[in-house]
Amino acid sequence: MATAETVDETGLAIPEADEQPAALVPWSVSDCREAAMGLYASELMACRTNNEKEAQATAFLKLLYARDLGLPPVAAQPHIRVIKGNVTLSPHLMLALIAKRHEPGADVQIDEEDGICTVTMLRPNGPVKAYSVTWDVEKARTAGLANGENWKRYLPNMLRVRAIGECARIVWPDVVCGAYVQGEIEPGAFENEEPKGPKDAKQFLREHPPQDTPEPEPDPAPEGIGVKRAAGIRDAGKQAQELWPEDIFAELMQAVGALKDEFGKDYALWPEEAAKRFSTDYMKLSRKVTERSQEPTDDSDGGLLDDATELPGGEEDPYADA
Repeated sequence: MATAETVDETGLAIPEADEQPAALVPWSVSDCREAAMGLYASELMACRTNNEKEAQATAFLKLLYARDLGLPPVAAQPHIRVIKGNVTLSPHLMLALIAKRHEPGADVQIDEEDGICTVTMLRPNGPVKAYSVTWDVEKARTAGLANGENWKRYLPNMLRVRAIGECARIVWPDVVCGAYVQGEIEPGAFENEEPKGPKDAKQFLREHPPQDTPEPEPDPAPEGIGVKRAAGIRDAGKQAQELWPEDIFAELMQAVGALKDEFGKDYALWPEEAAKRFSTDYMKLSRKVTERSQEPTDDSDGGLLDDATELPGGEEDPYADA
């Protein structure tokens, strides 16, 4: 079934609130590190540098940042750049993140005329209900930006970028996580600026070099006396319950309870030591039944030990030939 989606003014498809695309399955840190190893040199990552470790660090940081924003880590890469140690987002991505929240009453208004751009953001349920930011040529000149090459060539775009970033950090701080819009960190960064990896990311890779994930070792086969001998212990207990005096059977259950406390409730996983102790206790109590019998016979244990040479625990009865 196709995923319902709408298209906002940025041109990006935004899934409906009740739909969760499969691409948004969270990546682990290991997933991001592995992807960075393979994608750091690609055009998509925009990490062109002769320093391999630096490029891998930048790619790794961008993948982690996209994951933390709830975005498909690889698909978000064209909209994320690292400049002077700061993560920047494209204005398209910033507006898409806001639209993705689907908050009731939220709205973004962009008003533009000659040399002036005003962005107004409404968020009735947010910490700041409404806020407007205006950028014009005079403000750009005061900030020392107006003489930049990109400001001369793409003035409307640069004004819009500044207004969107400044307004979004005030009204939607939990969505953009304090990120700057590409173009705010340094003049010209928005247009074809080649970012370099931050020192802290390089240091992270030096301290945590990517390593091949070892294949998990198979779980060892469970050790114990096995199912067959465990069934013998259970059968012996059932026969004792039917044929032994209640007080002697209670002693047997007390001994079995102590073994369960020490070795677990699953007889099949009991070690040989537990089986031997059960056999010893069983033989002692069986002889007690025989001594109490008013008319002792060769089968005085009530038929519990058919052969009288081997007990359920696997021990031979030393008294069998006595």
